Amino acid sequence: MFEELVMDLYDEVDRRENEAIWATSTLNAENVAVPFLPANPFLSATRNQGRQKLARFSRKEFAGLLTDVLCDARRRQKIANLRPLDTPNLNSFYHPSLLNENELELSDDEPIYDPVASDDDYAPVPPIAQQAIVHQTPDEPQHEVQTLLRQINDYKYVINQLKSTVEKLSSENSELKSKFSNNAPVDCTINETVVHHDALRTEPLNGVENGSEPLSLPEDVVNAPVTIDSNSSSSSSANSSNQSTIKRPASMYERRIAPALFKPNVECRTTTSMYQMAADKPFSEELKHRTDLVTRRVKELVAIMQDLPTNKDELVPCGERVRTTGMELISIFSTTSNYNETIREMLKTLTRYNILIPHECENLQKSYAMEDKTAIEKYNHEVRECAYYIVSAMKTLVMQYE
Repeated sequence: MFEELVMDLYDEVDRRENEAIWATSTLNAENVAVPFLPANPFLSATRNQGRQKLARFSRKEFAGLLTDVLCDARRRQKIANLRPLDTPNLNSFYHPSLLNENELELSDDEPIYDPVASDDDYAPVPPIAQQAIVHQTPDEPQHEVQTLLRQINDYKYVINQLKSTVEKLSSENSELKSKFSNNAPVDCTINETVVHHDALRTEPLNGVENGSEPLSLPEDVVNAPVTIDSNSSSSSSANSSNQSTIKRPASMYERRIAPALFKPNVECRTTTSMYQMAADKPFSEELKHRTDLVTRRVKELVAIMQDLPTNKDELVPCGERVRTTGMELISIFSTTSNYNETIREMLKTLTRYNILIPHECENLQKSYAMEDKTAIEKYNHEVRECAYYIVSAMKTLVMQYE
């Protein structure tokens, strides 16, 4: 039955190949196509029906059937190789002595029969345990399994090493953070001390020259933590002996800035920012240079937005250039704690909208690609708002240093 199935499959493959050839030819495919194998008069009706039903298999199903048949044929071939059948010795049938004896014994009255092999010609077939055949496995897969196990062990070792490295780096990172947090207040105190000393060296005390009474700051300003050295404390302690509420000696800078605290409509600034604005000319020039770059990039963005949607592909690169120049401007303000509240707020605003503007440019470009009018109007407004706040923050920063 298996042999018959193989022959039928061979005929069906041949029919399908012929059908594919005819389908690609210039002739009419309807007249030459054969939908199934024709009936063979030499075969039974059941087999003819089975042969014709092979045509109903799809390409995928037929390929699966062929694969199964080939696998089973290979399995049968392996079993046949493991159990070779001993063929009878046919040479004994044609032995000359037997032929002579048969010729002598022949007579006209007896019928002529074919020679029949004796029982000695059949050799017994040694039995082979089927279980041993099934459980026989070649040595090569075992070697591959051992190799894969060794590779898995190596990978596990590498993973453990990487985990230990990550843990070590995390611990070092936490230690550095703790050291930085502990050292940060000291650095701020040192910076304030240096600024106070510079102020004492560079600016004279107007109140002492005029013979006026030394002035002090209000309670909330006086109680703020400020570090000064012993020399400045001793030099100013004599002038502030009549002020019992002051917890530390008032510096020359405090006497100079105190009148400004009581003037109406005058903004009070902190120690560090005021002296930086007065004495740091290179910083002002650098600030002007950086703001000019950002302004130039914002103008380029506005020019691109006026030509939309023609230049929609340039929105994202231009927004990124605005962000880059804005970050360069923010980077010149090293420590925000040294500046007054206005400068800190402007830096926060500049940072926020500087990060936001490239994302809004990208959203605007996508809305033009999707031709969504509502989204175009929305993101167009968002981009213009970001540009406005960036320019406004820069203008405020420049005014603080003029």
